[in-house]
Amino acid sequence: MTSGGCISTSAPQTFTQDPEVAITGFTVNACTSPISIGVSGGTAWSWSGPNITGPNTLQTITANPPQGNQTYTVQVTEAGFCPLDTAVTVFVNNNVVADFSQTDGLRKPGYN
Repeated sequence: MTSGGCISTSAPQTFTQDPEVAITGFTVNACTSPISIGVSGGTAWSWSGPNITGPNTLQTITANPPQGNQTYTVQVTEAGFCPLDTAVTVFVNNNVVADFSQTDGLRKPGYN
């Protein structure tokens, strides 16, 4: 580098980035209301996604998502590691349609 007639040099610099936080997977319980979604790994979490019903800074969150594919993202952090941003998609299909049919007449005993 030259500045005002002076020349300055420096040795090459090496920068090492910490590895990302390791996660071992997601857990999803979509058979409850609200649903629960969790991640294994890290020591701090920040979730985002539709209709999260409680704190979004827990390892496992609960949510009441609308119909269809819903994506929940989480940033996982841990001291000494770079944050990891990842996502899980949950397909919600809880359109329950009741279909009733009666094959015999509804009669009270003793009445015709």
